[in-house]
Amino acid sequence: MTAGRHQPVPATAIPAETVPDMPIHVTTPAELLSVIPHLRGFQPTSSLVVIGMNPSSHKARVTLRYDLPDPSDARAAGEIAKHATSILTTQASTEAVVVGYGPSHLVNPVIDKLQEASPPAGLTLTEIL
Repeated sequence: MTAGRHQPVPATAIPAETVPDMPIHVTTPAELLSVIPHLRGFQPTSSLVVIGMNPSSHKARVTLRYDLPDPSDARAAGEIAKHATSILTTQASTEAVVVGYGPSHLVNPVIDKLQEASPPAGLTLTEIL
C-alpha cells in the first residue's frame, strides 16, 4: 500500500435471501435511510451503500457496501463503480438505490463514477441519497 493512497476494501455483498426474514416496505427516502442499518447489521459511516432491486417486484436482490476512498481517488471510485455494476448485473438487477454516508467531497466522486457506469450496464439508479 502506498502512503496516502487508500485501497478500496472489497464490497460486502449480501444476497437478499440472507436479509432477516421480515417484511420491509419502503416508500420514502427517510424510510430507506432507517432500514439500511438493519439490512447491513450496523450504521454505515464513510460508506457507499448500493441496493440492487428486482425490477418487477422492487424487492432487494443484493446489498453492497463500500468504504469511501479517503482521500478521494478517481481510480478507486471507478473501481467501486465497476465492481458494483458487475455484481448488480450478475444478480439481474436493472434498478438500484444508492446511499452515500460521509462528506460530499468523498461521496460525490464515487456516485459520479457509478452514474457514468450504470447506463452502459443497463442499470437505472432510481434513488441517490
